Amino acid sequence: SRCMLSYLQSSEDCFAESLLAEPRWRGRRVLELGCGCGLVTLSLARWGCREVTGADDSPVALALAAASCAEAKVSCEKVRWRRLDWRDLDACARLREELGPWDAVVSADCVLAAPPSGPMWRAAGAGACPPEPLLEATKVLARGGAE
Repeated sequence: SRCMLSYLQSSEDCFAESLLAEPRWRGRRVLELGCGCGLVTLSLARWGCREVTGADDSPVALALAAASCAEAKVSCEKVRWRRLDWRDLDACARLREELGPWDAVVSADCVLAAPPSGPMWRAAGAGACPPEPLLEATKVLARGGAE
């Protein structure tokens, strides 16, 4: 419903705003893994990232993301959408070759695993330069988390 979308948009804006409250995020190139309908990607672009790539394996989600981008009037030069199965390391490597390394990788509403193994961590390592900041997040997770 529209009410739920408004709530989600507000929470994704808050997420992006809290990240970008630190000056080191502004002007960065960011990859969002599992972007879904693109709310975080669009919020990051609106809140000051130089360029944001939203990646998801669902063509339906990416179509919604592109429509949201057009409706939000976010510059197409700032936002890119790519289909990506993050379990496919060759696809991750091709995406990095196509668009270059990113300064940061984010993922909202996705399951993180500890220790840092599994598809998401390998994809983050393939996309970010360097991947260490993302891997630091695992220090707060208990061992044996979901894969």
